[in-house]
Amino acid sequence: MDPMITKPALDIDYVIERKMKWWSTRQHSIHMYLDLNSLTGTNLAWTYKTDHLGTAHRNDVTYNTKNHSIEIVETNIYFVYSAITFDFGDVTTVGLYRHKIKQWLKLLPKTERQPLLRSRFGGSSETRRVYTSFLCGTFKLDSGLVVQSEISPEAIKHVKKSKYANYFGLFKI
Repeated sequence: MDPMITKPALDIDYVIERKMKWWSTRQHSIHMYLDLNSLTGTNLAWTYKTDHLGTAHRNDVTYNTKNHSIEIVETNIYFVYSAITFDFGDVTTVGLYRHKIKQWLKLLPKTERQPLLRSRFGGSSETRRVYTSFLCGTFKLDSGLVVQSEISPEAIKHVKKSKYANYFGLFKI
């Protein structure tokens, strides 16, 4: 236990964890936070290890730690989401960056990965210094389909280093 967390804070965390039980036990779902120890390249590394609020989890889906992707186990309709927060600090002009959720079939790994969702941001001196790119949508996803969240390679150095500021997941509707 973290000695810096006070008793009142622990009590609040317990209440939150108890109230979020419905979330963490949901079938065919995954909710992950950015693995802050593995920030490299464009494939963001995620972790679903238990967080102190009890929101990170993995149920009935497969997470591939090599390419940081989620494999769909059961064909159904899913809500897919990803949020990445960037902190550009005192950069004069923010470059043009992209955030995507890509998809491909596991049985055809050499095929081009198709965008499921995408956004672009930046490209100006007027761009906000702290920016959150949030992608979400509802899709019919087939068993064997793989989804992955990715950002521009140059953007990795601007990802906010905060556990709860970046997340990726999906759940069956």
